[in-house]
Amino acid sequence: MHFKSALIVCVVYFLTSAWSVGLNSDQLIELNKLFGNHKKCTHGVDEEDVSKVVREFFGIKWKRPEINFAFYPNEPDSINLSNLLRVLAEKDKRSDNIKAKIHKYFDVNFFLDEFITVCESYDQPGYLNLQQLSEVFSYWETITVRLNEKIKELKIAIGGNAHRHLINAADFLLIMLEIKPVGNGITPAQAEKFGRLYEEHKTPGLVITIDPDESEKVFNELGITIDDELKLLFISNRPAEILLKDLILAAAERTGAFEEEKLRVISTSEVVYAINDFNVTDADKDGLLSPHEYSGHEDDLDSILKPMEVSEEVIEDLQIYLKKFDGKKKLNFAEFVVTVTFVDIHKSVEDPMTNDADADSD
Repeated sequence: MHFKSALIVCVVYFLTSAWSVGLNSDQLIELNKLFGNHKKCTHGVDEEDVSKVVREFFGIKWKRPEINFAFYPNEPDSINLSNLLRVLAEKDKRSDNIKAKIHKYFDVNFFLDEFITVCESYDQPGYLNLQQLSEVFSYWETITVRLNEKIKELKIAIGGNAHRHLINAADFLLIMLEIKPVGNGITPAQAEKFGRLYEEHKTPGLVITIDPDESEKVFNELGITIDDELKLLFISNRPAEILLKDLILAAAERTGAFEEEKLRVISTSEVVYAINDFNVTDADKDGLLSPHEYSGHEDDLDSILKPMEVSEEVIEDLQIYLKKFDGKKKLNFAEFVVTVTFVDIHKSVEDPMTNDADADSD
């Protein structure tokens, strides 16, 4: 995926991430009660039972399922569950519990994309065994370590039948609620701070990296406690371009709450998504994007964004912003992650989806 198309995909995700609260642990548990015993089944879960759970625990009336809920009786139950989770995550729900752990809309889709990708690699419709589960997010080191630890815990808890235990989409989202980093992400201004760190504090030597003391200063400025893991990262002697990505992710995984409610924040998942796209786009793997790497075919922005009913002003801003990078010599990751979050989500962007919770309330 070249830079411009990656940017557009991210913009679509970031705009939609503002639309609803996603899914919380209570909702995931209720859905899993219904689907948990039918992980390899088709026709095991009845539509009437699904509609009841959706109504009672999500506050949404079940209607026109072939359009609104993507529930198809002839599809495997685990596939229907995955599709249902995506649809429910994007709807406003009267039943949301603000005290429960929660996945935002972006997280639900991002995590399910990774989960289903591994399922498809094994030709399994919507489920994995414990050993296969370790392959999800293989490129996200923090999650890889924690996921492997969780798999060990499950094997001990399940005992002799652990090799037969299957994980569906709801199971996986519940696991991710437990193991995902507690950090709240970073703001574009903080990302730019790391960009200045990269530009101004490189160290001389055979491997040009980033000054460890200056890195520590930035983390202190962000109010992040410097633990042993961070100290090792600072002195890791990784090339500056690679270390920059690791520093930004490490910060996103550790930040506390942001005081300003309307402040634009790039979530940890969004940072991981951007890193993955950046790495795919970075053909020569030098940690920078050249004009050849981030340019490419012109994208029809209007046709991509129009279905979302984004204002003409936002579309115009997007086109102008993209042009700023035409002909730029090199693009580092700090610049990249800021570009994919430039859209001002505080502009008047109306949600084109039907608010079923309100429309169907009795």
